[in-house]
Amino acid sequence: MRFASDKYIELIVENKFNEADEYRKSFIPDFLYKFVPLRSETTEEAQRENQKRLDSLEKGEIWFSSRALMNDPYEFIGMYIDESKLLKDGWPPEAVAAVQDKAKNLLFLSSLTSNVYNNMPMWAHYANNHKGYCVKYKVENKNCIYEVFYTDRRYSIGHGISKLLAYSKMIEDKSLAPEKRRDAESKINQCLEMLRMMYVIKHSSWSYENEFRIFCDAAPCGTFGKNVPAKCVGLQPAEVFCGKNCSETNVEKIIEISKRINIECSRCDISPTDFCILSTHSK
Repeated sequence: MRFASDKYIELIVENKFNEADEYRKSFIPDFLYKFVPLRSETTEEAQRENQKRLDSLEKGEIWFSSRALMNDPYEFIGMYIDESKLLKDGWPPEAVAAVQDKAKNLLFLSSLTSNVYNNMPMWAHYANNHKGYCVKYKVENKNCIYEVFYTDRRYSIGHGISKLLAYSKMIEDKSLAPEKRRDAESKINQCLEMLRMMYVIKHSSWSYENEFRIFCDAAPCGTFGKNVPAKCVGLQPAEVFCGKNCSETNVEKIIEISKRINIECSRCDISPTDFCILSTHSK
């Protein structure tokens, strides 16, 4: 059984936030994988970039990226803001523009997958054609992990944004009765949970990735990403796999790092008889 976004949204609309959260988390696997590229060039720039990624592996950090570095032009806009609905509800064009800009740059994300280490497209697309490595993470806390769902159509959220703006104004209005402001706060939580879906919708052509996402607050303007300790987002490194084309130098470094941080390390290669990637434990 697959995660059903309609059911999740229905629970949120009914203010069944705990049930919605439990439903979402029930589909998150116990292990997730992250593919990391390494460069094969011997230039100083390439080596510095590789060393940063290897340092992150040793420190137990995970990279969170800004929207600007992502490879999908529809990233964060799978649900689009219908300007006509906002204008119809009385919000000025500058308010609409501000909402659109903030929505696109509010969060950084880290992408993981339920595809295991032997998934060839993931190695090709996200580990520089098998030259990088793949980290297997044990999921120790599922609260902040969201499954991406794939669709052939985009969704309009004009009235949802309008409601969010209106409820925000109600909370700030000290002249309103406390119970009305509390009710507005509850409604805001409902709107925010629904709007969160805009960050986890992708076109069905990406479905082979089986992606799961973790979010963090964006860094200051002009920053394209940041490293965050994996344990802070409920992940524990369990094993690392060196790609089939990972250089001997980088393989040796990864093996030494795995020993220092006490996780297993394996080397990958292609099967001589089947279409699959095999792994051999490195001692």
